[in-house]
Amino acid sequence: MPSIFSGLPQAGWDLLSLAENGSFRQVDYPIPQRVKKSRYPLRIFRYWLGYHLLKMEKRMQDRPLKVCEIGVDEGQMLRFVNGALETEEPGQGGSRPEPKDYYSSWTGVDVRMSKNRLSGYGYTGLVECDVEKSTDWCAADYDVVIMFHLLEHLYEPEAFFNLVAERLKPGALVFVGLPSNPHLLIPLRQKMLRKGLRKGYDHVSAFSVRRARKMTRSAGLRLDFMSGAYFIRWDGGFLENYSWWFRLNVVFGGLFTSFPSEIYMAVRKI
Repeated sequence: MPSIFSGLPQAGWDLLSLAENGSFRQVDYPIPQRVKKSRYPLRIFRYWLGYHLLKMEKRMQDRPLKVCEIGVDEGQMLRFVNGALETEEPGQGGSRPEPKDYYSSWTGVDVRMSKNRLSGYGYTGLVECDVEKSTDWCAADYDVVIMFHLLEHLYEPEAFFNLVAERLKPGALVFVGLPSNPHLLIPLRQKMLRKGLRKGYDHVSAFSVRRARKMTRSAGLRLDFMSGAYFIRWDGGFLENYSWWFRLNVVFGGLFTSFPSEIYMAVRKI
């Protein structure tokens, strides 16, 4: 199966799904108010990216996808996707696509969750468990597994990643998001994280582009897409009201993946 993410596809992805998306501007969406007021906030980059990766995969498969999201938190990813679909252009029938057109199921997994609240966002299944201690949640029929900013919270991220990869069906896609550091600083950075030198910060593993690539190879997965996130993120700054600023950061991230910000990947089991 060839890669569908070659080049810099993110440079041409639409921004209406961000600018006109009302989901992350709701009162209970867990981001600062100053970010909600921006038209093109880079803090929401991960969800915008995930939405378009999902959209491309759905187009290739030509059917609704079975999705599993690990580390759902307050449901930000799914809420963004549902809000973005409301910005899509109407199809031939004169109606906009609905969630059921994009995903047939969306299972959420987290160590702690409010199932009553999350079920109202459209999750078709919710599993509360410690993913480092059990992979029973990982069904073999998922088309897409999303793990944005999960692996840096695990003490043995490669071992966990290998277990998930083993259970996936051929052709399944995994979306990964990670904080990015210069590779030479990884041992020191990880040592500092595990000593808990930053109060209230629960990251315990540090990643670089090199470590992320090696993890992908070791799990027997193919790297179809990799990008950095931004050059400068100015939450609530006036520049985040301009599309060119968002585009500039997106292109920079795509060209300079090793720049310390965040790493995003789409990796496929072949």
